[in-house]
Amino acid sequence: MNITVYFEDSGVPATGLAPTLNIRDISDGSLAIDGLDMTEVGDGFYMYDFETYDSSITYTILCDAGASLLDADRYVRGEFTYGDVSSTVAGGASLVGLANQALFLLGQKAIISLTEDTEAARLCNGRIGYIRDSILQSYPWNCAQVRTSLVRSATAPDWEYDYKFALPTDPYCLRVLKFYEEEEYGYKWKIEGRWLLTDSTTASILYIARVTDVNEMSMLLREAIAARLAADINYALTGASPRDREQMWTLYEQKLRQAKTADAQEGTAETLVDDTFLDARL
Repeated sequence: MNITVYFEDSGVPATGLAPTLNIRDISDGSLAIDGLDMTEVGDGFYMYDFETYDSSITYTILCDAGASLLDADRYVRGEFTYGDVSSTVAGGASLVGLANQALFLLGQKAIISLTEDTEAARLCNGRIGYIRDSILQSYPWNCAQVRTSLVRSATAPDWEYDYKFALPTDPYCLRVLKFYEEEEYGYKWKIEGRWLLTDSTTASILYIARVTDVNEMSMLLREAIAARLAADINYALTGASPRDREQMWTLYEQKLRQAKTADAQEGTAETLVDDTFLDARL
């Protein structure tokens, strides 16, 4: 059973701590766990794997962030986390962390899991995957580009093209950027459904993949996703005024421009068509 805690330092997620926890059996006050270390997950979250958990016992959990935090922030009650810890990954960042960045922008309390029974978690869980994919699809992000050769289907298209090739599912293809056989040999091509159609007997592509590991994204891209999530759920969660909602969208647009500018400077400039429609507010 996982135990998770969130620490803040004057309202900001506290990272780089070395917290410990005490777990007591509430029936007699005895210590089940005494001062053991927690593992940093990222974005202010820390975790402990309570391997000796007994479902018949009621526990109290007190987490101590250490003397680096003021007493007002130092001691926090730990929570049991049921189910998936919402795409938490090794290395620090997670979808929960992005959701909490969005909630922080809206002045809301942090969540422990995207599956917890709160309105904030439900709104974030319902939107964050869609927002992540739409932002990735809208621009040729370096972190999301994958080169691969496609597998040709044994079934040919009914007309116009001679062959069809299945688009990748692992990692999932969000958008094809380049078709190698067009550049090298002049073959035309077309995407229909989850297939690439062409007259070429082979098909190699450069494509935008769905990035599920948040740690593979740049910090600026993470900030853009968090800002878009905040803008997206702002009214539903806070009832914000039109002016406040517009300010949040403006912040998202600023973050997105910053991320694109930094991304474009990583390598020799290439000519890739940017779909401005996908950058619009969906």
